[in-house]
Amino acid sequence: MDQSGVLAAQDFSATALAWLRLIGYLGIVFSLISILYVIERARLASMLAVHRAEQALERERIASDMHDGAGNQLLGLMTQVRAGKVERSQLLHELEQCFADLRQTLDSLDAEGRPISHALAESRSRITRRCEASGIALDWHDALEPSAAISTRASNHIARFLHESTGNALRHAHTTRLDVQLRHTADARIRVSVRDFGVGFDPQLARGLGRGLDSLYKRAQALGGALDIQRCEPGVSVELSFPIHA
Repeated sequence: MDQSGVLAAQDFSATALAWLRLIGYLGIVFSLISILYVIERARLASMLAVHRAEQALERERIASDMHDGAGNQLLGLMTQVRAGKVERSQLLHELEQCFADLRQTLDSLDAEGRPISHALAESRSRITRRCEASGIALDWHDALEPSAAISTRASNHIARFLHESTGNALRHAHTTRLDVQLRHTADARIRVSVRDFGVGFDPQLARGLGRGLDSLYKRAQALGGALDIQRCEPGVSVELSFPIHA
């Protein structure tokens, strides 16, 4: 013991010193375990928050798809039926489109991990059937790589863009032909365009007036891209472009 009355190491037996060291080591280990436990709890809480946020975004996407697709079509049909201004053949056609739209929304829930080629094959099949039923020629030019690293989210937006833009053209353009193109560009972007050869319209005047363009603009914004609508001679071209890693 020193002059201040504090015990020194030499005042302890070897056994006591060993026990003190063991207690010290155990204290350090316990402290590390406590810190790791707190970190793990924080990590799990963060993962749970991210998962809930992703679920909320997915619910919002599905609700938007339902509203912009089948919801709008059914609302329009209800209005026409109440006014007695819908033919039986038109009613059947619109209901078939509603059914196809609902199937596409459900398919998107199962799309995780699918290559872009699968999603595009389904979209092409459905659009082809719609064009054939309407007597419209379809020119489809797909220059995307089958194994392109396109996220499931982007694939879903591409499929919805194709469905909505071709649907708009079939309902409003009075066209006899549709031209669909998908390609990569030198500036690492993906461009998807739909052109009709019909009566055309002013994009600025048509936005928000029931042609479904607002939904297309929202999809472009969600991908960090842009929507370009150009009047052609004849018809209209609608192009979605976005970064390849969106």
